Amino acid sequence: MEQNQQNQATYPNQTQNSNIPNSVTNTETKTKQTSGLFILFWLIIFAPVGLYLLWKEKRLHGWFPNLLIFFGFLNILPVATMMLFVFPKLIKLYEEFGANFNKNNIYIFAVAILIISFVEVVTGFFLKKKIKEEGFLRNVYVIVCLGFFVFQYIPFGWLMQSFVVGFILPIYNLTSQF
Repeated sequence: MEQNQQNQATYPNQTQNSNIPNSVTNTETKTKQTSGLFILFWLIIFAPVGLYLLWKEKRLHGWFPNLLIFFGFLNILPVATMMLFVFPKLIKLYEEFGANFNKNNIYIFAVAILIISFVEVVTGFFLKKKIKEEGFLRNVYVIVCLGFFVFQYIPFGWLMQSFVVGFILPIYNLTSQF
């Protein structure tokens, strides 16, 4: 009798009349996991492919906040440096040569990039907190991350085009007069 009770303690889901031992059947379905280095390679070479692979691999969703923070600071540091050191000297140079330019256009694009990049960094820290709380990143947050990344590739190029044209056109106008 005592040994029968020990067997019941050993197999809590097994009934006395059952001949099947209590075992968990392991029906593993092998899913192919993409290597983190492979994803990193594609993030560097062609980011849209890397972002797709990163989105597909749920186990690596923790990279999204880190990438937001990295790319945010990657934008903030050079633009802030240019605003502090380059823009004043460039504006002074344009004024000395009498170039026709709009001073506000130079600063408007730079400030827009700074604001969006700052929001990107704050969002990255917010998402890191969400991952710690929930253990994963919901699809809504992944879409927000992808939105920031799309901003960096498509409209950021248009902003940079206007930004560069704002610098190059006055220089071209000055040099074409001679």
